[in-house]
Amino acid sequence: MTKVAELTTDGWRGQPSKKWSELDVLSKAAAFAANLKSDQSLAIGFDGRAGSRELAMLAARAFSNLGVNCIVSSAITPTPSVGRFVASQKRVGAGLIFTASHNPPGDFGLKVRLEDGPPPIQLPSVPQERRDDFASLSFDETKTSFLIDDRINEHYRQTVCEPLSQAIKLFPGEVVVDAVFGALGALSSSLKGVRWRRSTPAPFFFGITPDPVLRQEAEPEMMVALSECKHSENAIVFMTDGDADRLCLYTQASGYVTSTEQTMALIYAGLPVKQIISTYVMESTLQQIAEARHIEYRSTSVGFKNIVADWKTTDQNATIGVEPNGGLAFANSSVDFFERDGLATASLILTQFGSIEALDFAIKQTRSLRRFDSRQAVSPLEPEQLINVITGAWPGAAKELRSNIYELMWSEGWRVLIRRSGTEPLTRCYVEGPDKLHSWFRDKLSK
Repeated sequence: MTKVAELTTDGWRGQPSKKWSELDVLSKAAAFAANLKSDQSLAIGFDGRAGSRELAMLAARAFSNLGVNCIVSSAITPTPSVGRFVASQKRVGAGLIFTASHNPPGDFGLKVRLEDGPPPIQLPSVPQERRDDFASLSFDETKTSFLIDDRINEHYRQTVCEPLSQAIKLFPGEVVVDAVFGALGALSSSLKGVRWRRSTPAPFFFGITPDPVLRQEAEPEMMVALSECKHSENAIVFMTDGDADRLCLYTQASGYVTSTEQTMALIYAGLPVKQIISTYVMESTLQQIAEARHIEYRSTSVGFKNIVADWKTTDQNATIGVEPNGGLAFANSSVDFFERDGLATASLILTQFGSIEALDFAIKQTRSLRRFDSRQAVSPLEPEQLINVITGAWPGAAKELRSNIYELMWSEGWRVLIRRSGTEPLTRCYVEGPDKLHSWFRDKLSK
């Protein structure tokens, strides 16, 4: 059964249960609502999952009853839409997004965005009396008043959708966006020139897990999407996740392209980057490319909030933040919005390369620098159990533990990084090695 995740990579997610109910999610949200300044409002958004809209309205009733001014979206909102809105509004101190991101159908959850990005690791405390208010669930309707409108998504249309529509107009090729029945589909009418696929937000995602990084599930869908194009050799397929903050892509010549490969290609193509901030589980080739181009390379703990926190300690000039799970952000300065955003990444890709040929060439050149291919796998086993299974089949590995991440290294140069997921009951593996190692993970071990 899915466990309830504490705030690790991004938010809390889990299956509905006695230990993960409306009371639990409202209590966690209250930690942020309670710490707003008296003149600050709370923005509330939600994805298309079953229960997300209802949780958003329940939260608005609860917090407005406690004297917090709430602005609730009138429609489904991608997570980046809420994050950008909060960052742009001086009198909006925090944003709540009721979403379980890329988790399987049936889960529900909560993400939080503050004025300066994701919340810190140390959370503000929840006053006991407010927990009691939620426990009673006796919200006085006569004292409940909050604003419902479209301003959250309208800001996103202006800042992200319109520039992307212009980039698509100038791009000499067909652009396909697969929203995997997630939140992004609600904004499909705001993007001109796109051929949409699976753009209807569905309460249970029609039974799929909305995760573009699950390559064994995403790649076949991307291949089908490309085959439906009139000129498939001159088309690009973008796939987002359930709440639209992560992105992978596909072309006929390059095939499936990860966020790591997107970053390496952008550097090769001359994107003016002064520093890269990634996580400890990033593919080693990225650091090698950065160092060869005299770009500062920094590593931090898993989770984009840690990338953002590290970025704030630097001069914040021309920075790429990247995770191997589809998250990518680029900022020229401290005034730019520095967070994962699938559509903003798509716009960056189209603008920087200008053609499919240029993109494919950059990807081919950077892939040639790899000693081994890099892929991800997941397993239901705990990390220690998984290590025993892996080393039993592939002996001779040296083992090292760093920041709750196990690293296995073989003399042949193979490398496997292993960590327990903070959002789902599974273990994630980042595998760099020959085809036979990847095949073994896919056929013998992967969930």
